Amino acid sequence: MDPKTQGETVAKEILAAFDAAVDEAKALLGPKPAPDAVAPQFEPLLARYREKMTALNQQYLALRADPPSFGAANIWLGANRGKSVFRKDNLLGTFVAHYRFFVPGPAVVEFVETSLVRLIETAVAR
Repeated sequence: MDPKTQGETVAKEILAAFDAAVDEAKALLGPKPAPDAVAPQFEPLLARYREKMTALNQQYLALRADPPSFGAANIWLGANRGKSVFRKDNLLGTFVAHYRFFVPGPAVVEFVETSLVRLIETAVAR
């Protein structure tokens, strides 16, 4: 596999895993459950995806042995990470507003605004 393809493949897997976590979060929050009812479900979801992102981090770090592959991964992530985070904001923004203004749920807001995005940081930690 050429370096560009190899690097982009790892980068795409990272953002695909993030997008899948966002989709699962949307399914959890869809019926707008009480914060106390949904909050215990966050940690198992995050743990599952942290495990995936940690494995992807190993692949990402292995690319450092081949600078063109590592560079291709970072270029692709740079061009597309914001799109995935923006997608998260669009899909989950109504839940942030609901749990911030109508049914106080700071744990839900923290989960959506911070914890999910940290999954990407896990995958690209150096």
